Amino acid sequence: VPASVSSGICSSQSECGVDQCCLETFNTDMALVSCAPLAEPGAPCSDRKEGTDSYKGRCPCKKGYDCVDGTCASTS
Repeated sequence: VPASVSSGICSSQSECGVDQCCLETFNTDMALVSCAPLAEPGAPCSDRKEGTDSYKGRCPCKKGYDCVDGTCASTS
């Protein structure tokens, strides 16, 4: 099993690339958990900071940005 997966199914953060999160999304009645890109500035985001479990619905922001009121914003 590879140390990180650039795309595809995941069960924890450690299985995704540097600029990705392990994201759980719902398609009708099925949950899909896969590596997804981190949120860009202005995009909806998750503000969860700790843990290795998959994120629900939204990834955290890319490095250099913070999740403010559910949207990625510049830290400067």
